[in-house]
Amino acid sequence: MRVTSDPTQDPTNRSAPPTTRARLRDVAWSAAAGLAVSGYLYVALRMRVYGMGAPLRFGGDSLVYLAQIKATIENGWWWFNPAIGAPQGFEALLFPSNSNVDQALVWILRWFSRDAMAVANATWMLLVGLSAVTAFWSLRSLAVSRAVAASCGVLFALTPYALYRNIEHLALVTYLVPPVSALGLHLATADAKGLRWRQCRGLVAGAILLGFNYIYYAFFGCFVLLVSVLIGWASSRRLAVVRHGAIILLIVISCTALNLAPSFAAYRRLGVPITVAVKVPAESEQYGLKIRHLVSPVFHHPLPLFARWAQRELDASFPLDTENTTTRLGMVAAVGFLSALALVILRVPADTRTPTAFSIASGQLIVALLLLGTIGGFGSLFSLLITPDIRAWNRICPFIAFMSLIPVAYLFDRLRDRFRFAVVLLVPVLVFGVWDQSGALDSLIVARKSNADEFAAVKTLVDRLAAVLPQRSAILQLPFVLYLRETGLVRMPPYDHFKPYLASANTLRWSYPAMTNAQVKWQQAATTLSTEDLAAAAAADGFSAVLVDTAAYSDAGQEILSRLAAAGGRSILEQGRYRAFSLIDVPRGPGVAERGRWKALNGACAGGSLYFIDTLNGKPKSAGNDFVLNGGKPLRMAGWLVIPAKASAALAMDIVVDGTASPVFYGFDRSDVATHLGVPGYQASGFEAVVPADDLTAGTHHISFRALAADRSCDVETPALSITIR
Repeated sequence: MRVTSDPTQDPTNRSAPPTTRARLRDVAWSAAAGLAVSGYLYVALRMRVYGMGAPLRFGGDSLVYLAQIKATIENGWWWFNPAIGAPQGFEALLFPSNSNVDQALVWILRWFSRDAMAVANATWMLLVGLSAVTAFWSLRSLAVSRAVAASCGVLFALTPYALYRNIEHLALVTYLVPPVSALGLHLATADAKGLRWRQCRGLVAGAILLGFNYIYYAFFGCFVLLVSVLIGWASSRRLAVVRHGAIILLIVISCTALNLAPSFAAYRRLGVPITVAVKVPAESEQYGLKIRHLVSPVFHHPLPLFARWAQRELDASFPLDTENTTTRLGMVAAVGFLSALALVILRVPADTRTPTAFSIASGQLIVALLLLGTIGGFGSLFSLLITPDIRAWNRICPFIAFMSLIPVAYLFDRLRDRFRFAVVLLVPVLVFGVWDQSGALDSLIVARKSNADEFAAVKTLVDRLAAVLPQRSAILQLPFVLYLRETGLVRMPPYDHFKPYLASANTLRWSYPAMTNAQVKWQQAATTLSTEDLAAAAAADGFSAVLVDTAAYSDAGQEILSRLAAAGGRSILEQGRYRAFSLIDVPRGPGVAERGRWKALNGACAGGSLYFIDTLNGKPKSAGNDFVLNGGKPLRMAGWLVIPAKASAALAMDIVVDGTASPVFYGFDRSDVATHLGVPGYQASGFEAVVPADDLTAGTHHISFRALAADRSCDVETPALSITIR
């Protein structure tokens, strides 16, 4: 390799510190890369046409992240939001996404704008731009030249995976992936002196931030560090490599534990929320990585040849194509991916800390990441034997993307060293790479107008509602849905109840979502009331109005609207799919809690019920109706129950322990039951029951279930189970 005057350009010369002038050049190049990425997104997404205040996405999971951003803007932080989950408020920590570093940027931007949608758009574009910055500095630590590091940083930031996830999965922005990946490469190629701390201080800072953000990347980052230590020790046999790697691992793990500590405290205070689905090992196969996706072009590719390739992939209808279809590297990184694997397979010799050594190490780490993340890989074993909480192994993609760009970067540096003007080849490669990956933005671009129009319509609705209701009025949103377990009702997609809040000016409070177990119990008790009783009980519990999303009803809400009017509710708004009724003049009665649970009716449903218990205390239930369990802990049962005579799920369900009834969490999605039995009405038939340990003294207990038909015309009670506590 040609020796340069800048020591940071030569991986064989790491002793001399860079000059101030060299550092300023690095800052300028990194800033240019970040601004180029953010500017490209601003133009490509037509921000000047639709405005920053029009959300990039206004549906699905994006609504959850938008609500989190709005909470940070309005309340100073996202952990608790008094404007939703009324009347108690929303305990966001109970769903521990805990992407606190992302929200720190939101907190900074709130000082420039209180427009939640504008801040959300700006946050995502800036974080994607920051991915180019962190990739640049990480590549520079590996002695990649400035122009090449900036170009590869741009390609990494605009990787199809990042663009497909966008605000839909804001926590999966990739800007904290490069530092820990570069640290792994330093450890894997360590010489006798181990890790060079002076060159890696910034990378360690990035690893610390990784621990304080989304758990998935922290977990994958720890895996990269662990494998890198093993590679570095195997090649050098120096304990310094193990010592330095262990220090960094301990730092990331400690930061992750601190990041999750507030959620654990919330669990102790409020209980583990039943609405957060219990993950199962089989999901690791459903959301695993596929090599085919990594090297395939994006959908709707502008090049006809690649477009036909992507279309053939769609037409093939491969099984287990889920969110993993977004794990595309882009064609430039795909070439680097194959090159890195070739270096490992061909066993190319190399000294430590040379371009070839770094490229080989990237290939070794790619192999390890593939073995962990691919369907049926070691990730599945981890989910089976340790914990299924990490299930979406396809999200390991950005680590593979960064490693795949290492051989590409060194190839261009080698050409630059041999041919002075070879750097100009970067321009067409960079242009092609961005163009090649741009198809991942199509879904955002196509939906820009419809999202902007819908947001404007909902904002008009909320402004009209705020004009006729007192400040801080609480609004009951119907129908009731189980947050985080939603699959959509008729024409209402999941999480759509967030939309009025997102378009509001923080002058109203909204009942959705119910997060704590106490809130869910209140909500399920409310479902057992007639519409007339519900109106009176909601008014007594402090609600000033009811907002009905008629898209969720097969009759467009005609029955419930007429019943609300009969209960004394005054219609105050009709717009699109929404109808609002004031409860201010409704005669007050006992609140929902005071009215108690539903009482057994005189008539039993013909044919009884059909039910099945899937798990007892998290384990598959064995055959039979007599069980022996260890005492001292709660009994948890999960399964499904339907009422065949009504061809539907129940309205509510209780568990009866030795004659004493208590409510069950009922209504979870069981599409598998509806599909298997061929009855669409069985979809929301899942239940989860928890019996406190204090109610299960040593001895034999008799447990049964009772359920209320959806039309309240009859009820059922199942035969008793015998459970012996020892």
